[in-house]
Amino acid sequence: MVLVAEDQAITALEIKAILKRRGYNKVLCFCRGENAIEYLLKEDPDFAILDIRLADDVSGIDIASTLKQKDIPFIFISAFSDPENYETAKEMNPAGIIIKPFDEPALLAVLDNIHNNLTIKD
Repeated sequence: MVLVAEDQAITALEIKAILKRRGYNKVLCFCRGENAIEYLLKEDPDFAILDIRLADDVSGIDIASTLKQKDIPFIFISAFSDPENYETAKEMNPAGIIIKPFDEPALLAVLDNIHNNLTIKD
């Protein structure tokens, strides 16, 4: 299962479509960080794709902290490429950082890297 935290519906749907074409059949999208954290208290996704800024006060960085505690890999996808946000994101040691607007080959390259280091659960 893949967790996607993205507050822009069109981007979330695009990511979900890319994942589905790549064979990831279970994709769960959240636009609010607090909902993603609530889910993570009960379940463990195989990996996550996180926007840095979400529709509430819980950021992708906050979600990444929870994922790190569970040793779950994650990718940041964000339009915020300023040096401060980039450095904060980089310090979280993500499997990748992709700047919006992104293209499918860039996302697939990072997904392939994650997939090669994972055992996907049903």
